[in-house]
Amino acid sequence: MRKWSKSNSRAFLDGKLAHANEVERSKNPYAGSDERLATQWDSGWLAHAQARKKLAGSSDDDTDASVPWRADTNSQSYRDGQLAHANEIERSKNPYAGSDDEMARQWSAAWDAHERARKGHGDNWGDSVGAYRMWPFEEFQTLKGGVERRLRSSLFNWGGLVAFIAGIALLSNQVVGGGFLAITLALCLILYPFVRFLFGGKDGVVPAITTAIVVEVLKHQIIKASDRESRRKRR
Repeated sequence: MRKWSKSNSRAFLDGKLAHANEVERSKNPYAGSDERLATQWDSGWLAHAQARKKLAGSSDDDTDASVPWRADTNSQSYRDGQLAHANEIERSKNPYAGSDDEMARQWSAAWDAHERARKGHGDNWGDSVGAYRMWPFEEFQTLKGGVERRLRSSLFNWGGLVAFIAGIALLSNQVVGGGFLAITLALCLILYPFVRFLFGGKDGVVPAITTAIVVEVLKHQIIKASDRESRRKRR
C-alpha cells in the first residue's frame, strides 16, 4: 500500500489552509466519511497551528495534541451530534461546549458530517442516515436540550385506530374480547403520546402505567354517568 506524503497530500494541504483561514479544527470536512483523509487534514491543521505557535507564541490548546484528532463515530457525543442535526438543532448549541473540549469536537464533527450527508442525499437523506432515523423511531429534544429517541406517536395513533375497528368488528360478532380492544386498548394507545409528553416525552414504564390508570378512571366515570342517566330515564 502506498503511503501518503504530507507534501503531496491534498487533504494535508487543505488542513493547513483551513487553519490559516481560522477554520475550527472540529470542522474537518472528512470526519465521519473518510478516516484516512480526515487524519491527513487534521495533521495539516495541526502542523500549521504548531508552526504558528512557534512563530507567534500562541497558546491554543488544540496545538498541544501529540497525535492528530480523529472522529470517534462510536462515541456517545458523536452520536448526539448526528441526532442533534437530524432534529434541526443549531450547531452553536453544542451541549459540551465549555465543559469537555474532546466531546465538543466529536459532537461538532458529527453535526457537520450529518449536514454533508443531508446535502448529498437531497430531501430523502433522513431515512438512510443512522439507526435512530429508522422506523418506528423518531428523535426529539428533551427539556434539558439533549436528543433522544422514542417510538413514533403515529405508531400509537394508528394502533389505537386499528384496535378500535377490530374491537367493533368483534363486538358485532358477539366476541367477548371486542370490548377490551375497542375501549381499553384503543384508549391506551391513543392517550399514551399525550401522557408521555407530560413526562418529558420519553418512553417508559411510568408513562405506560399512568396511561392505564387514566383510562381506567375515564371508563369508571363513563360507566357512572351512564348509570345515572339510565336511572333518571326509569323514573
